[in-house]
Amino acid sequence: MQLNAFSTALIAATIINATLAYFTWKKRPAAGSTVFFILLIAVSVWTFFAVFEAISRTVFYKTLFSVLTYPGIVSVPVFFFIFVCSHAKIQYFLKAKNLAFLFIIPVLTVVMAATNSFHRLLWKEVSLGKNDLAGIYGIYSPGAWFWVNIAYSYILVVAALLILIAALLRFRHLYNLQSRILIIASLAPFLANLVYAFSPKSIVGFDITPVFFTVSGIFLYYALFYFKLFDLSPVAWETIIESMDDGVILFNLQDKVVDVNEKFSEILGIEKVRLGMQKDAIFSKIPEMSILYDLAGKNQRKEVSFNKNGSRTYLQITSSPLFNRDKKKVIGSIFIFRDITASKISEQKLKETKNLLSDIIDFLPDPTCAIDMEGRVIVWNKTMEKLSGIKKKDILGKSGYPYSVPFYGKPRPVLLDLVLHRDLNIENLYDNIEYIDDKITAEARISNKANNMNFYFWSIASPLYGPEGQIIGSIESVRDITDRKNMEKKLKHISFHDPLTKLYNRAFFEEELKRLDSPRYMPTSIIMSDVNGLKLVNDAFGHDNGDSLLRQAAKIIKSCCRGVDVVARWGGDEFVILLPQTNTAQALKIIERIKEACDKTSGLKIPVSIALGCATKTVEKDSVRNILKKAEDKMYRSKLLEAKSVQNQIVKSLTNTLYEKNIETVSHSKRVIDLSIKMGQKLKLAPDRMDELILHASLHDIGKVAVGEEIIKKKGKLTDEEWHKVKKHSEAGYRIASSSSLLVPIADYILAQHEWYNGKGYPRGLKGDNIPLISRIVAIADAYDVMISKRSYKKTKSRQEAIEELKKFAGIQFDPELVKVFIEIIQ
Repeated sequence: MQLNAFSTALIAATIINATLAYFTWKKRPAAGSTVFFILLIAVSVWTFFAVFEAISRTVFYKTLFSVLTYPGIVSVPVFFFIFVCSHAKIQYFLKAKNLAFLFIIPVLTVVMAATNSFHRLLWKEVSLGKNDLAGIYGIYSPGAWFWVNIAYSYILVVAALLILIAALLRFRHLYNLQSRILIIASLAPFLANLVYAFSPKSIVGFDITPVFFTVSGIFLYYALFYFKLFDLSPVAWETIIESMDDGVILFNLQDKVVDVNEKFSEILGIEKVRLGMQKDAIFSKIPEMSILYDLAGKNQRKEVSFNKNGSRTYLQITSSPLFNRDKKKVIGSIFIFRDITASKISEQKLKETKNLLSDIIDFLPDPTCAIDMEGRVIVWNKTMEKLSGIKKKDILGKSGYPYSVPFYGKPRPVLLDLVLHRDLNIENLYDNIEYIDDKITAEARISNKANNMNFYFWSIASPLYGPEGQIIGSIESVRDITDRKNMEKKLKHISFHDPLTKLYNRAFFEEELKRLDSPRYMPTSIIMSDVNGLKLVNDAFGHDNGDSLLRQAAKIIKSCCRGVDVVARWGGDEFVILLPQTNTAQALKIIERIKEACDKTSGLKIPVSIALGCATKTVEKDSVRNILKKAEDKMYRSKLLEAKSVQNQIVKSLTNTLYEKNIETVSHSKRVIDLSIKMGQKLKLAPDRMDELILHASLHDIGKVAVGEEIIKKKGKLTDEEWHKVKKHSEAGYRIASSSSLLVPIADYILAQHEWYNGKGYPRGLKGDNIPLISRIVAIADAYDVMISKRSYKKTKSRQEAIEELKKFAGIQFDPELVKVFIEIIQ
């Protein structure tokens, strides 16, 4: 046995680390303390057996105790790495399977040490050396596995150091001193081991690593007892306090600073606080902070004001005791400083403006009232006084829904109550209720005869907030929207009704078709109808008369239907009737009533004729669209059958109109027809051409029904504008004839009736034989009869004078060959 400086240093390292392990054991509930305790035990085991290895004087005992140091040697890097991960809150390596993986090489190394005599992989050989510092020491020639263990241990130590350095860079605050201490404590033995492993044996022949655990122990003792290494978690705590807008400072039981954030110095306007500073040193220049001594260790909140940079600053200070991890022991106190200067100033301004705001609310144009959380009235402006008839002084402070009585005749919750109590069942009392964030808007109708109230109103209600953002009540404003609602009603009527006939429009009918397409309304019948001859009436008599025909048809259809039936204008001249719970026989009776009503209009200038068709849905799977199509198809078949009869009536009506307006006379028309027939016979026209000639002769000026009666009957000379209108009658006649299948054959003749043989006529300026033969024949017959007939606006010519006039305009206005034929006939 030998005692020297080296062995004495090892004994000191063992005692220091064992003592640290003991005090760490007492703090084992703290996060990370258990791992740190095991780490110190591993170091203590290493140094303990290193002492026996150092005092031994033979190779056998040195080898034996070296083997016993290896459980500590291989465990220290692993537990150091685990401790650093726990300290820095890196959870990945703390999982059970990863922890097991970390111990594979250390376990193998312990086995290698115990069996080295068989394989020599850890040490090739062991010899003795001697110097004054260590006396007789062991020289271990490293084997292959020795370097494997060294590499693995260095990887773990370097990884742990990098994690600590990253934490040091990331959290630039007082806690970085803890990280620095841990770095220094780990670097001392690490560097010593580097010297032992890689320096020439002539410099250091023995392992000095355990000795340097004495340095580590001193630094760790400092961190454990002075900086409360396990009382506070630096990495997790740092994130919290540095992100706070409030100033935070922590004191231990000796009133020394153990942590503080940067916001603390900013709020109090003091120099940067250092770790370990006494409370007195920090607050000595702010006498108002003496209150902190009364608050220490208590859960309390106080407000303090002090002079900061020449202005008054208001703080709210919250104090709480600081417990260790198991919540059983008080280890200090924490103070949170919140700058409430802005809110204090706002509070003061709020008080100053309270009366002003009250005046503003008083003069708001909309009736406004507010209540507090107990339902007492706190606002009742002048407009509300006027509307309700209740004075402010008579209602302020009252509860029990007194604000609803003037409007509803009884106390009941209203919208501002719903803001505070969303479970109130009053939504059904309002229309168009809508929740927008914390506000509620709605519409309702007020009808209180006792208080002479009858109007629509729109209302908005929202919470009232106090200076700290808490809800202190609710406020509601109402607005009379009676005019708007009436306008909406009109617009809604317009949107669903046809403006001409006042019936429902197609859009409304489509919606009703969807609504009534249900088994409970079956059988459902649909009647499609079409006003016959509308285009012909529009072209012949003008759109005003066409519109009148549509209105009359709509009136007839509506009068023949029931109240539950939906009658709508489907298109231009089409109407549709939806008949819920109506079978085919009932639908046909309605059609018969409509036809009978139309027959009673035959005495009118333009008789009403309507083509009708119906179809019935009797099976649920039938598509209502198919039923609509079937009704439409039947209506079109009816229209084809009735078309000729209707057109005959309209043509007869057109002819009567010519006579009524004195555009033509019956005698003149007969004479033109007779003269035209004689011309046709002379020219040996075919029978079908003769039919066209006779029809054209009777209706050649049909377009004049579209010319204003004041122009037709004017006795004086026509103005250019009037003459232009007269000249348009050929085109009007063409459109009228084209609208009727009966008159289509003579449409081109009517259009060309006033063309001149020399091309100077109208409307197209046709010339010579390009003018239809029938138009040229009727032009001569019409002109001749006009000249010899008595007219109010011109002198009557003799038969010979008329012939001379025809000869004069032969080749100019009239076909010269036809003029010769005509003269032969009349002479």
